[in-house]
Amino acid sequence: MPDFLRLSLCIFCLALTACSKPDSVTSLDKDGLTALVFKDWKPAEKDKAIGHPVVRMDKERKDKEQMKLRPLQVHRLGDDRAVLLLAAEPVIAGHSTPGVLGAYWFKRTDGRWSLDKRQDEVGWMGIFGRFHETEIHELWPGHFALAVYWYDAGGGQESKYLSLFKLDEQAVTAMIKEDSLLLDTSTEGTQGCEERMQQVPGKKIRKRWNDVDTPPVECHDLKSTWVIKKGQTTPGELIIDSAAIVFTNKEIGHDADQDGETYTNYDFTALASKGKQVFRYDAATGLYQRISGKSLLHYL
Repeated sequence: MPDFLRLSLCIFCLALTACSKPDSVTSLDKDGLTALVFKDWKPAEKDKAIGHPVVRMDKERKDKEQMKLRPLQVHRLGDDRAVLLLAAEPVIAGHSTPGVLGAYWFKRTDGRWSLDKRQDEVGWMGIFGRFHETEIHELWPGHFALAVYWYDAGGGQESKYLSLFKLDEQAVTAMIKEDSLLLDTSTEGTQGCEERMQQVPGKKIRKRWNDVDTPPVECHDLKSTWVIKKGQTTPGELIIDSAAIVFTNKEIGHDADQDGETYTNYDFTALASKGKQVFRYDAATGLYQRISGKSLLHYL
C-alpha cells in the first residue's frame, strides 16, 4: 500500500475513534455511566431533552419519549458489578404527569466498566414529571431495597409518599402492592387551617359562625417514620409508625340575632392519635402484605 494511502487511512481511523463514544469507562462516576448508556446525553447539557425508550402513554405514537435525564446514584453490588439509578422527566409535564425511574447494570472487565443490562422503566411516580430523593436499605447481607420518595401538593395540602423496590443484580421489582405508601400529609396551607391547627389536642373550643361566611374547614396533620428490619435470608418486617392530629368541627345548634342574621354554633376539637402498620414480606408474590394496623387518616 502506498505511504500516502496508509497515512490517509490512519488519519481516518483516528478521526473515527475521536468522534465515537467509548463502550466502557474506568470509573463509576454517575454522569460518565449515563453518557455511556445514552449516547446523545452530555453532562454539560443536562437540561437538554433526548429520546428515551420508555413505553409511551400514547401507544399510537412510535417515536421515543423526549425526556430530561437526572442521574440519581450508583450502588455497588459487588467487586465487579454496580447499578446506576436514573430519573427521566418528560419535557411536557403537568401536575398528574409522573417521572420514570430506570436502572442500568454495569460489569467490570480488565478494570473497565461496561453496560451489562438495562431496565428503562422500573416505575412511574411523582408529579410534574419529577420525584425526589432515593435511598438504599440493606434487607439482609448483600441484598438491598430501593426507597424512592415523592411529594404532591395542591389546594393547600402537601403529602409525602414512599415507593419501595427490591434491588437485585438483574432486575428492580416493586415490593408493595400499592404504587406507594402515604408517609406525611398536612393541610396547613389550606385556607383557614393555619389558624385552626393551632388548637391544643384534647381541648374543645366553641365558636359561633355566621352562616353567610364559608363554613369552617376540617384539617389534619400526619407524620410517619418507617424501617425495614433486617432478615437472615429474606426481607424482615416493614414497620410504619405514625402520629396524627385531626381537627374536626361538630354542629351543636343554630340561632339568629335581632337583625335576622343566622348563625351556627360549632365545637372545634383536636384529636391526637398514634398508630403502627406492620407489613410482612410474602416470598411467593415478592410483595409486602399488611398484617396489622391501618392509616390514621382512613379517609385518605
